[in-house]
Amino acid sequence: QMCIRDRQSTWGIITLSDEDLGEHSGLVVIATNEFTTVSKTVSLNKTKIKTKDLRMAAKENQNVVKSYRRTTTSLETGKSVHFDDFTSTEMQVVDSLSKVFQLQKELAKLEGSEYDNGEPYEKWSFVKDWESLSLEDKHKRYDEFSCHELNIFTYFKDRDYFDSFVLPFIKNKVEKTFVDFILLDQEARVREFLQPTVFCRLNTLEKILLLNYCVEKNLQEDAKSIVDILVN
Repeated sequence: QMCIRDRQSTWGIITLSDEDLGEHSGLVVIATNEFTTVSKTVSLNKTKIKTKDLRMAAKENQNVVKSYRRTTTSLETGKSVHFDDFTSTEMQVVDSLSKVFQLQKELAKLEGSEYDNGEPYEKWSFVKDWESLSLEDKHKRYDEFSCHELNIFTYFKDRDYFDSFVLPFIKNKVEKTFVDFILLDQEARVREFLQPTVFCRLNTLEKILLLNYCVEKNLQEDAKSIVDILVN
């Protein structure tokens, strides 16, 4: 029970039953007005605390050291993947733009970067439905969110739109950067970034684009060099 007094010095009592408190073992009482705030922590002396069994379902060899790890696997159509111990494996199939977006959003939260330039990450949710947007809506979205990332997205996911509308825009840019050279297929300029001193200044996405470019152009030696740098 808690005793409460209002401004007219009238006392009142609030009674909480065990059902109201559920299986919690503690209660924090906070009282506040326009002048001050006070709080008190009360132990509920619960004899039964809700627990969760975290033991392994199957007995493991005590002489073998194991650890938890998360990994991703790219699975092409018609291919299969094998799990050695499916009972202790958590699996999620990411097979649509909606799932990719949601996964990326959750990863951004874990990294503390849920917001992009101060705006909610959800503002990019339109990419999930890009294929169903009308040409007018695509133009509106591109005018508002024009950037390297959206250029790359249309290059791989909507090549017709990229060739018709994005490519001319990139061609007319006064100052072009690495991503522009990739999208414009300017091999001579792209090769400049294969130099180790220049390559190391690229971010992760740019390195992936460069590797993909070399593979598509059948530049096997250059692609191998990139892989060697990434591995070592």
